[in-house]
Amino acid sequence: SHHPPITAFHISNARAGVTFQGHCAQKTSFSGKAIQVKQIGHGKLTFTPNGASQPETYIFTLPHLVIEGLLFGSPYVELAQSSYIVSSTGYVAKIDYSGRGYFSGKSHSFKAVVTEMADVAGVRPLYNIEGSWTGQSFFKGGAVPSNAGPGGLFWDAETPRSELIVKPIEEQGEMESRRVWKVVAEGIRNGDADLANRSKAKIENEQRAKRKQEASAGTAHKPRYFEQVADDEEYANLTAVLNLKQKREETFRFRA
Repeated sequence: SHHPPITAFHISNARAGVTFQGHCAQKTSFSGKAIQVKQIGHGKLTFTPNGASQPETYIFTLPHLVIEGLLFGSPYVELAQSSYIVSSTGYVAKIDYSGRGYFSGKSHSFKAVVTEMADVAGVRPLYNIEGSWTGQSFFKGGAVPSNAGPGGLFWDAETPRSELIVKPIEEQGEMESRRVWKVVAEGIRNGDADLANRSKAKIENEQRAKRKQEASAGTAHKPRYFEQVADDEEYANLTAVLNLKQKREETFRFRA
């Protein structure tokens, strides 16, 4: 699509004082042996530590995706290039992703370095982390915090997670994603590409028709849950030290 859909999200835990929000969109291209996916958008985590008077903010940029294995009929997703986490507390984490090559390398690998914001080049790293984003990762070659796991464990992606609880489809609003894409998802799960494609096209054509009606009437589409903000100042301020190509970005504010 020339206008890829944008997914906005908002997750909060009022008791813990934690909010994570953001948006993402994808632009895809085909390289001959893989599908390259450029992710557009960012995430923002905000929380107030116990005893603190001011909240902390963390901006997450998004890595690129590469869908490999197409030539062999066994596609899989790799993360590619780099992403950053920038904190209002004055720290930066740069994460570099790599995958399995023809002759070497491991799938789903990453290396991360944590520095102070003034040392974004990583001359004096505070922590180095290496491992797999689908498995285990460890602090390497330097300082290891006291709360690290056995052997300097940073994170084990196979740690049991809380079950995601959602309302039954029939109780969801008519524009909630799981209800809108129900038939498409069933087609994908059952290997019925024809059903998935027909259902996807039906949804997209209905939305295009609605946009044309709105344009003819001179009205703008208004999302129910999110308000588009043309310039996210927190993103611009915190990522300024990174010298990113994308200096400024829009954001989508949740309608509480």
